[in-house]
Amino acid sequence: MTGAIARNGLLGLALAASWATLAAAQQDDVGAGQKRYRELYAAGDYTAALTEAQKLDAAAAARFGTEDGHYAEALAAQSNALRKLARYGEAEDFARKAVAIVEAARGATHPAVAAPLTSLALALELQGRYAEADAIYRRALAIRQLAGEASPAARARTLNHLAVLARKEGRPREAEELGRRVLAMYDKAKEGSDADLAPVLENLALARQAQARYAEAEADHWRVLAMVERLNGPNHPDVAAALMNLAGVLRLQGKDGDSEAPLQRALAIRERVFGSDHPFTADSLGDLAGLYYAQARYTDAQRLYERALAIRERGLGAGHPEVAAVLNGLGSVCVAQGRNEEAAGYFNRALAIRQRVLAANDPAVAETLGSMANLDRLQARYGEAEKLYRRALAIREQALGADHPLVAETLAGLAVLYRLEGRSEEAEGLDQRVATIRAHVLSLGHPVVAQAPDKEKEVRKGGKAKEARKDDKGKAGPKGAKREVALKDEKGKGARKGDKGKQAQKPDKGKQAGKAEAKQRPAGAPQRQHGDRNKPRKRA
Repeated sequence: MTGAIARNGLLGLALAASWATLAAAQQDDVGAGQKRYRELYAAGDYTAALTEAQKLDAAAAARFGTEDGHYAEALAAQSNALRKLARYGEAEDFARKAVAIVEAARGATHPAVAAPLTSLALALELQGRYAEADAIYRRALAIRQLAGEASPAARARTLNHLAVLARKEGRPREAEELGRRVLAMYDKAKEGSDADLAPVLENLALARQAQARYAEAEADHWRVLAMVERLNGPNHPDVAAALMNLAGVLRLQGKDGDSEAPLQRALAIRERVFGSDHPFTADSLGDLAGLYYAQARYTDAQRLYERALAIRERGLGAGHPEVAAVLNGLGSVCVAQGRNEEAAGYFNRALAIRQRVLAANDPAVAETLGSMANLDRLQARYGEAEKLYRRALAIREQALGADHPLVAETLAGLAVLYRLEGRSEEAEGLDQRVATIRAHVLSLGHPVVAQAPDKEKEVRKGGKAKEARKDDKGKAGPKGAKREVALKDEKGKGARKGDKGKQAQKPDKGKQAGKAEAKQRPAGAPQRQHGDRNKPRKRA
């Protein structure tokens, strides 16, 4: 669940601040309760914050009755705390009650309706009900624009919710454009503290990451991590989300060794704050499992995936898209261990969930299609594999662009398939395209490049391709690459030299291709785009 930093917390604090009238009208202990709620919520102690919100609920009901706007604000506060505790169904119920009360008391287009509407949309979003959430966010934004609120910050926050949703639904370019608009709104209004800007910058980083602009995304993630540590201290849940996002972009650049420490730190924070059975903890477990899969630590990966699956099914329901992500990871582990029948079961479940919940052209759907294609290819079901590869390729090209590394991943799988079928000339054409994409996007130190076939190395080294000349001069690849990447590349040169001899002859005949297929580690581990969300992904 990527994309969780601070944006939900701002809503809870804004609702708490709106209780000024209620505090003035009630006894001093109620005002003290409101202060405790704000402090606990900001500190990430959501269980205690929920208790304070429940006390304020009782006080508002006694003072104003259960049809008053002040009571609705207390309900919305409980919704926000419940959402942070991953009790999404309850959060939705409280938010709906709050919306109904404010609409009845003040009208459906009153500015006061926008805050509980946003609480409702967040609860729906975290249940994977993106279309419903999108409609409600847009309604809240329209209300705020119509009302012309004194502070543009509320409008900017609502627009950022839509930006996060666009990214989660596989529209990273739209998400980036919306994020830029949000920053422009803050800049024009001379508003925007670090607490306002951190969730915007986080989503921008994830949107750029989804577009394979890894160096930019890494710089943004480091900036966000520094901001949230400065705001909240080193052990806040928002810090855990930032650490997971950073680890994700490091992994996408082939820096697996650098990613384990932030993932372990994020897991420790979440287990301490939320407990071992919380969906946010499951997000950390899933990301760590993905790393272990990439390192061929399959037993460790399976153990963490299974633990994450149990938590997510229990907390989110069996049909949630985050459940599908874990199922896809488990399927990949099973393929690596030769448990093909189990793998097929996991992939089929993942695809059914993603096709039901997500848009037809969502990259997550393509991920599972690609995993299924790899499995069919390994089992010599070549016709079925080609159909799945082509479906995955069409989705990824449409959603991500023709030059994205995930497009190259699909093309590479298809090239292996063509060689197994003796279609060497077609495979050569795909190899050239894969090499060109990777030469422009991935660094020389990336494991995918280090293990590349000869065609890709020719592009890298200069041979006949123009891109190679740029690489030799240091002009290709992500802009702004850090010195630490260059140092790592130097260390990896020996390994790449050693590989050269092993791959001197291309497997352009079916028999040779079959041997290569047997040695190849299966692709299809969950892609860190998410994020999220926790799994910022995971959008949380």
